[in-house]
Amino acid sequence: MPIPKKGLTVEQSIYPEVCILGDMQLLQKALDNLLGNAAAYSGAGNQVLIKLWNETETTTLTIENTGAHIPDEAIPKLFEPFYRVDQSRNRQTGGTGLGLYIVKTILDLHGAKIEIANTIQGVIVSVQF
Repeated sequence: MPIPKKGLTVEQSIYPEVCILGDMQLLQKALDNLLGNAAAYSGAGNQVLIKLWNETETTTLTIENTGAHIPDEAIPKLFEPFYRVDQSRNRQTGGTGLGLYIVKTILDLHGAKIEIANTIQGVIVSVQF
C-alpha cells in the first residue's frame, strides 16, 4: 500500500552515512512490513515519521505512526505467530498475524532488537542494529 495514496504525511530523517550489513532482501521485507503496518493502521491526515541514525554502538531505526494506539495488553503478544489485535481474522481489518513474527525472525537473524510501544501521538517501532 503506497503511503501517499492513503493521505498520510511522511516525514523522514535518515542520516546518509548509515550502513547496515545483512541480507538486503530480508531486511527490505522487514522494512516493507513495518512501513505497511504504519500506513495501514493510521487514518487519512495522520503522519508516519521515519528516523534512522547511528549512535556510538548501534544504528537505530524508528517508525512512528500517529492517530492509532495498540491496547497495552496486546503489545507483548505482537511478535507471536498468528496473533492479531483484531481477533476476528477478517482480512479487511488486517493480515494473517504473521507479519511481525516474520519481521522479528529476520531481525533476530541480524542480531537486531525490536520494540513496539504506544506514544502520546500513536505507535512507535524501534529497531536497534
